[in-house]
Amino acid sequence: RMASLKRVAEAAGKHVPWGGLGAGTYTSSTKGCFDVIARTQPLVKSALARALAARESAGVANAAPFAIADFGTADAGTSLPLMRAIVASVREAEPEAPVVVHYEDQALNDWQSVFQLTSGALPSPSVPTYMDGSVGNVYVLASGASFYERCFAPGSIDLAFCATAMHWLTDVPCGVPDALHSACSADAAAREAFAAQAAADWEAILLQRAAELKPGD
Repeated sequence: RMASLKRVAEAAGKHVPWGGLGAGTYTSSTKGCFDVIARTQPLVKSALARALAARESAGVANAAPFAIADFGTADAGTSLPLMRAIVASVREAEPEAPVVVHYEDQALNDWQSVFQLTSGALPSPSVPTYMDGSVGNVYVLASGASFYERCFAPGSIDLAFCATAMHWLTDVPCGVPDALHSACSADAAAREAFAAQAAADWEAILLQRAAELKPGD
């Protein structure tokens, strides 16, 4: 079933990164994303506990790599506080397991900033990295595939996260006659078209993530 997932057609050029490459402009210019991610911590903590328990039940705890995926990461800076907390929790629970943090975004993403921020080469007091030497046996990987596609190997991810990215639909189903955003429109036809597009896109996203997550997570 997993291998038969259909490729979803996706419009190009929906979101183009801005600011100088490698400068961490996205992270240094936003506060709202930090606020959103901070409010997810109870949900992430619960999901992490389930993932660790699943590894224990499968007999792979403290041995197999613990794989984390951050979808729609932008320059990775806004999720660094959360990733640092996750990495620390995994290391406390599984002292010997390698931890691999996978970042996903568009191929044209500011990947220079991702690696600059996660490595600590672009330091920021507000976003300390987990790669500062406080935790060992931790690795960073990246995927330039769309999250509407399979981004990682089947059954390879222990914990997946996304903050403010999956509201980007695969396409614009129609024009919005009376607002900048469909959620603010009073036009029933436009709202219905966008709701249908969002429902189809969300199903596609969930099917891809279901393929990537390890059993029991």
